[in-house]
Amino acid sequence: MKTIDHGVQWVEKAIICLAFLIMVVLTFAQVVARFIFMDPISWSEEVSRFLFVWITMLGAAHAVAFGKHFCVDFLRTRLSPALRRKSDWLIAACVVAFAALMLYYGVFVSWRNQFQMSPAIDLRMTYPYLSIPVAGLFTIVHIIAGFFAERDSSGDIGAQGGYAE
Repeated sequence: MKTIDHGVQWVEKAIICLAFLIMVVLTFAQVVARFIFMDPISWSEEVSRFLFVWITMLGAAHAVAFGKHFCVDFLRTRLSPALRRKSDWLIAACVVAFAALMLYYGVFVSWRNQFQMSPAIDLRMTYPYLSIPVAGLFTIVHIIAGFFAERDSSGDIGAQGGYAE
């Protein structure tokens, strides 16, 4: 499971970096085209928006792998180690349930919008919406891999106190 999780993390990083690079170059080109050549690129804003959606959704899933989402742990830190482990299981179950909803309804919404086209680039809206189920699937993989990972000395899940090693 650790190998699958590392593979998913690599895919997330690759897509995020590539999308960010394209978004930055495209936005720069749009500014140059608008202010220097007085001829803006009509489709650049839409492509940048779709890339930003993918970056956000995959970035959120990637943060789960390292336990980097913000949390309020006022109560959790005051629990005994046994209760803390049970609360970790409950929290992980809630995250998996939410990610499963993202996966299910994301596929549903993507499928329902397969014939809707984006206005500027004539792209099927299925592709931007696919970021939701992909992020849900990746989140589930990270949570499951985190529980298969070895527990550190404090009893928390994962080396950083998150759900991954």
